[in-house]
Amino acid sequence: MAEHGETPLDDNQWGTPERPCDPSHTAAIGTDAAWDRARLQRDVAFLQLKTAWGYAKLDQKLETFKQAFYVYYAEVFGEPYVPRSYVPKAFDPNQPRVPAGNPDGGQWTRIGGGSASSSNADEAPVGTRLAQTRRRNRATDAEGTLAQVTRRDVTEALARNAIQRVQRLDPGWRPSPSIERRNSIVGQIRRAEENLREAQARLRELEQQRAPEAIQTLRDSYGTDLLGRPLLGDSDTVAHGIVDGETFMGVNSGAIVEYSQRDLNDAKRALIPLVRKRPDIMSTHNIGQRPNDALFHAESTVLLRAARANDGTLSGKVIDITVDRPICSSCKKVLPLIGQELGNPIVRFTEPSGRVRTMHNGEWKDQD
Repeated sequence: MAEHGETPLDDNQWGTPERPCDPSHTAAIGTDAAWDRARLQRDVAFLQLKTAWGYAKLDQKLETFKQAFYVYYAEVFGEPYVPRSYVPKAFDPNQPRVPAGNPDGGQWTRIGGGSASSSNADEAPVGTRLAQTRRRNRATDAEGTLAQVTRRDVTEALARNAIQRVQRLDPGWRPSPSIERRNSIVGQIRRAEENLREAQARLRELEQQRAPEAIQTLRDSYGTDLLGRPLLGDSDTVAHGIVDGETFMGVNSGAIVEYSQRDLNDAKRALIPLVRKRPDIMSTHNIGQRPNDALFHAESTVLLRAARANDGTLSGKVIDITVDRPICSSCKKVLPLIGQELGNPIVRFTEPSGRVRTMHNGEWKDQD
C-alpha cells in the first residue's frame, strides 16, 4: 500500500515499449552483463600476457648483463658477488666495542673477539687486498675518464675469463705479447681487447676441433630403431655450431629425431620473407621445392637456433659450423640470404673433406 500519495511500483514502471521490464528481460540483461565481464576478463588476461612477454624479453637482456657483471665482480674482488638482499645487517647496537687503551679502542669488534677494522692486513679478505693492490698499481686511472677505466676493467675481466676457459682445454696456451703501452689507459684498453679477441679465437678453434666428436656423440645418443638402423641415418645431416663459446647442434627436418616443431615453425617463418625479397633466387611457384628446402637443412637449423638464443639476431657474431655431409646446392644459394636476414654474421663452414668456406655479406669465399 502506497503512502503519502505515492504511486505503487510494478515490474514494468521503468520499462519502454521496446524493452519492457519483465522477468525475461531482466534475465537477458544479466546474460549481457556476464558476457561483458567475460570479454573484459579476456582482454585483461591478454594485456597481462603481453606485459609478461615484454618483461620476459627484458629479463633475458638483464640476465646477460648480470652474468657479465658477476664475472667482472669476481675477477676484481676475488670473491663471488652476493646480492644486497642477502647481506647480513652490519650494525648491531649490542655488539661489543674494543676496550679503551687499545689502538682500535671504541671501534666495533666481532662477537668472537678481534676488531672489525683491525690494522692487521692479514685479516683483510683476499679479494679486498687484491682489489686494493690493483688500484695502487694503476697510476693511469687518474689520466683516464670514468668510462675508460670502467671499459678497461670490464674488458680485462672478460679477457681473463676467456683465457681461463681456453686453458682448461689447452693448459699451456698464453696470449701473444702486446706492443701496446702499459702505462697509458688507452694502451691498457687495447691490450685487454687484443687478449679477449685472441682468447675467443683460440676457444673457437679448440671447440671446432672437438666438433666431429660432438656430432658422433649426438648420433650415438639416439641409438637405433627396432631393425637396428640408426635413427640418425646416413641420409641425415648433423651440424655443430659455436657462437660466443656456446654450442648449437642441428639436423635436417627429415630426421626422425632432434628436429622439433619449433625448428619447423622458425624455418617457415624465415622462408616467406626470403621468397618475397629474392624471387630471383627463391622458388615462387612451389615454396617447398628447391632451393627453398635449404631452410629446413641442418646448417639453417643451427643458425636459426643460435638466433633464437640471441634475441633473433646474429649481428656481429663470428660463427663456426661443422657438418658431417657436404653442403648441398640449395644451401650454397640460400644460406647467404639467411645470414643477411639474421644480421649478417661471419660464418665459417667446415665440410667432411676439410674444405672451409666463409659466408659473409651474401657471398661465399674459400678459406686459404
